[in-house]
Amino acid sequence: MSCPSNIIVPSDARKCLHSSEGFIARWFELSCRSTCASSLLHPKMGTDNEKDAVVVRENFQPCAEDIEMWMASAFDMAKEALENGEVPVGCLMVYNNEILGKGRNEVNETKNATRHAEMVALDQVLEWCRQRDLKPRTVCERTVLYVTVEPCIMCAAALRLINIPLVVYGCNNDRFGGCGSVLDIPAADLPLTGSSFKCISGIRAEEAVEMLKTFYKQENPNAPKPKARKEAGRQYSLAPPLHNLIHPRVYDELNTVCPTSGPPLTPVFQVREMTNVPS
Repeated sequence: MSCPSNIIVPSDARKCLHSSEGFIARWFELSCRSTCASSLLHPKMGTDNEKDAVVVRENFQPCAEDIEMWMASAFDMAKEALENGEVPVGCLMVYNNEILGKGRNEVNETKNATRHAEMVALDQVLEWCRQRDLKPRTVCERTVLYVTVEPCIMCAAALRLINIPLVVYGCNNDRFGGCGSVLDIPAADLPLTGSSFKCISGIRAEEAVEMLKTFYKQENPNAPKPKARKEAGRQYSLAPPLHNLIHPRVYDELNTVCPTSGPPLTPVFQVREMTNVPS
């Protein structure tokens, strides 16, 4: 097995190893190097333990009553997000019937696009492990994530890295879903990137969809204001033909920098000034 020697972790990530972003970056670096070293020095060591861990993960599944109870709490977090002007997603991370982390979207509140509900909960889990001097991967391999919406690709990758065995979620995430809707991170063949995990979907899915619809129907105060593109007193229209994909100004600049041979190209559209246009 060859060891990747060119793995670089940013210095700011090293300084915040107890955050979700720093932990994932640092753990990925160390896991690659330790895996290579152990395979060279002790090629047979740990095989039985690894098999036992796989069996535990495959048989690890909460009962229907537990799923219903924990998902109800996750939906409470989603409602809290909606009330605070956030995309209504809430989640819990449960270990041995104890909530180690819970979160809701905080993207608008923090102005940080990575503060998804799963990342907020994951930071709490890492802090819980740090206070008790426990290895996060050992704890997370017995931890279930309950979340109202399918995790995005970013969050699904993070869950795979920390060894989560099971994710229970409500509705699909058709635009950004990382658990099958867009990419199938849990089942993908991704060497040295954690362990695959199972998913249980469709828990109160209709309710999750309705909450999302409620959010997107209302005005988002954090959305940027549209900028006016028309100049005062002037109106423009687009006139055919649509022959190729070069704007006249771009075409002129390209010919100046890098003249081309052959017949001239026709611009994609022509902008002409209109006068006396009826309102």
